[in-house]
Amino acid sequence: MAPDSEDRPLWSQLTPDLKRKIAGHIPANDAAANLRLVDSDSAAALRGLYDTITLQRTASDEGTNCAQQPWPGHAFVAHWGRPEPWRALTLPQRWRLLCLAASSCHAASLDAALAHAGCSLTPEVLTAAAAAGNTAGCQRLLAADVGLSGSREAASAAGAGGHIAVLQLLLNTAIGSSLRFFFVSAAARGACSGGQAAMLAWLRREHDCRTSGLAEAAARAGQVQLLEQVLLPELLPGYAPGGGGAAAAAADWEDEPPPDVGAAVDADAEKQRWLRLQLLQAITHGSPVEVLRRHYARLWPWRQQQPQGAPPHGAFAEAEAARDRALGQLLCAAAGTNTPCWAAKLEFLLSAWGPVVTGELLRGERGEYGGVWECAHRRPDFLARLRHLAAAGMPLRAAAVQWAAEGGHADALAYLWDEAGLPPPPHDDDDGGGGGGGGSSSFIDCHVLGRGGAPGHLGVLRLLRSRGFVFTARHVAAEARCSTDAALVWLAEVAEDGEEGARWWGEAWAGAACRGAGLAVLRALRARGAAVSLAALAAGGSEEALEWAAAELEAEGGYGALQVLTVQQARNAASNIAATAWLRRRGLLQPE
Repeated sequence: MAPDSEDRPLWSQLTPDLKRKIAGHIPANDAAANLRLVDSDSAAALRGLYDTITLQRTASDEGTNCAQQPWPGHAFVAHWGRPEPWRALTLPQRWRLLCLAASSCHAASLDAALAHAGCSLTPEVLTAAAAAGNTAGCQRLLAADVGLSGSREAASAAGAGGHIAVLQLLLNTAIGSSLRFFFVSAAARGACSGGQAAMLAWLRREHDCRTSGLAEAAARAGQVQLLEQVLLPELLPGYAPGGGGAAAAAADWEDEPPPDVGAAVDADAEKQRWLRLQLLQAITHGSPVEVLRRHYARLWPWRQQQPQGAPPHGAFAEAEAARDRALGQLLCAAAGTNTPCWAAKLEFLLSAWGPVVTGELLRGERGEYGGVWECAHRRPDFLARLRHLAAAGMPLRAAAVQWAAEGGHADALAYLWDEAGLPPPPHDDDDGGGGGGGGSSSFIDCHVLGRGGAPGHLGVLRLLRSRGFVFTARHVAAEARCSTDAALVWLAEVAEDGEEGARWWGEAWAGAACRGAGLAVLRALRARGAAVSLAALAAGGSEEALEWAAAELEAEGGYGALQVLTVQQARNAASNIAATAWLRRRGLLQPE
């Protein structure tokens, strides 16, 4: 007989739709780690929506592994607190998971990771803990490896997060050494990048940190309040913001006026000019356009133009060259800014400079602007910035094609070739050693290969192949140490052997194994005839991959085909503790 509804918990009486709605109002990790486990009905209601526990969140600081909060500590320890799941992880994956555990501020998770990660500790692990304000975790890591105490990146991360207790711990490790000054300096810059006024005040009060570069750090990170209320008045005594629009370029200065072009200036004045320009460049790069408008007129260090019709000479020529370089630097900063108001910044600067100067600058007739595409190509909307600058009058030349390829912008490459009329690299019959022809090897070698860190890299590879470029085993070998697993698997499927194909496939396998590529990559390269190297795999691979590779070698030549690592090869794999332990158990390490 079914129990009366009054005797059943309220949660179990809810409909699946209501359970899903409630789950949508709590953190996804809580729903996946806890709510799904209440009963079988809840698991069924939430299946497909909350099946995955996310451990990493998108970090504001590039390269920092930040744990998702709330952290699923119980679930993490239950899964990763045993050796079996770690066997499938490559060395980079072990390091990443260890960083996330350090960033979690959950002591049991860090203990579990340290017990089973099977890898050496790196400064990135301490930096992850410091960025999260995990003082106890930092203490645990420093006790485990004293070599971590010299991590200035950790001090900077603690400063950016405003974690005074963590920073005190790190500074205590540097007492009596030359590291202390560098720790304080790194922490101060981090505090400015993170907008941590209290941390900066503490550093100044307790450690007398210097102010050099701090305003630039705040401006580059878009920390406007700290910049305008604290750092600018200190950097430029008497400085008062406001009235800085393009039409106010000749506005009065609250302190000394900027030197006229061509005027003799002393060393202090030159330093002030340089400081203003560096700060203006940092504002252009990282702060909102309103901040640029507010401060441009008072930071731009030049006011007077050369007399009309006078040929450049002497001090005027030297100062004009410096000013033209400054124009190019600001143009690059605006083109590569990380703020969404990039177009407004470009429009403001071009308006401030006037049509004559702007036209000369964009056409390359005034100074150098070669870094514009280099700066812009780091942004995902490179095509939109390229179109905007082209519409403003900047000619599209070969450099735009090169930086589009290097940045992984297949859409920009297609636009430049198909709409802007730029010719693709010439096809030839020599791929520089790999054979096969069908594409410009110099373009591929210089601007495509080795750019695997770009998010759209695989898209560029696919586009090039659709335009007749032929990839060979030599190209795959060049990609192996830096490209993504997805790109390497695709290349293994489409690349031709070319000359000395067996050699290049073997190098590709060794390079991929050494950098910690996944088993899918190793299998795909092996299918193309690549030789297996246990030494390369020991440097970056997983225990699971080692077992597969050993089986491949044994099938090929018996147990005697297994390669015993030399002492030097074992040293090269020392960071991969799990892999070397596996080899030792199999008797594949040469005794020292």
